[in-house]
Amino acid sequence: MTSFAFFLVIKRYAVMRFILILFCFTSGLVTAQLTPFTWKEFVVGSPAMSIIVPGVLMPQESELPQSVAAYMKKYEAYYLKDEPYSMVITLMHLTYAGETIADLVGAANGTLSQWEATGAKLEVQTFTKLLTDGRNSILQKGLFTIDGKESIFTNLVIGEGSSMWQIVMIVPSKDETMGATMKRMYDSIRFN
Repeated sequence: MTSFAFFLVIKRYAVMRFILILFCFTSGLVTAQLTPFTWKEFVVGSPAMSIIVPGVLMPQESELPQSVAAYMKKYEAYYLKDEPYSMVITLMHLTYAGETIADLVGAANGTLSQWEATGAKLEVQTFTKLLTDGRNSILQKGLFTIDGKESIFTNLVIGEGSSMWQIVMIVPSKDETMGATMKRMYDSIRFN
């Protein structure tokens, strides 16, 4: 091979590499711009917790059992279900009456018990105590299976004195886009 032919091969390789890099970069930009959700800030509770959610949360009509309602000063729950993406989000805030301190572990495990009562099979893979924007919290992650359909869930319970916030998200397992959506939502939590 002559040195001129070798130069052409090297130059062609460099041009192809540049085109490949350019393609990867621009397809990444296009993918980032085609996010399937409209992100909205949602604020709840006192002190106020803000969270960015992939849609609009609607008030959830639910009656607390009388034995539980007697201990509540305030209770509110919100819900988002996105059928096309098989995503469910529940956000709840409550304030206990009197001097009752929020039981984070009890609330987290209570949610799991309610799911199991509906026939769901659960596999808790992590149970972590941590701080969320300076507040004590419990984070559970695992598999949620119902009617043969496997999903992943996160169950975050945050407490401060008699106030408690709970954010639950269920998305299809093995879906990287939904996993990134879940992470973005939880990473956005702030208290004002």
